[in-house]
Amino acid sequence: MKNIKIYLVSIAIVIVIGCKQEHTCECYKPGGKFKTYIIKDNKNNARTKCNEYSNEYQQVPMSETYCELK
Repeated sequence: MKNIKIYLVSIAIVIVIGCKQEHTCECYKPGGKFKTYIIKDNKNNARTKCNEYSNEYQQVPMSETYCELK
């Protein structure tokens, strides 16, 4: 019985962690925050997408713009 409880708790944790959640990617420039993206995915994919947004703003030479996942 104890093994079944541990197994069920483990499965529940994996489901909660692996589910797509809502993450916020905020982009900043020297004047402050200028753009916010809501990403509904797991944390690793959300971080990758936020980095892509950041790279889009880095196309301008000497850009001080960056995005970070909150």
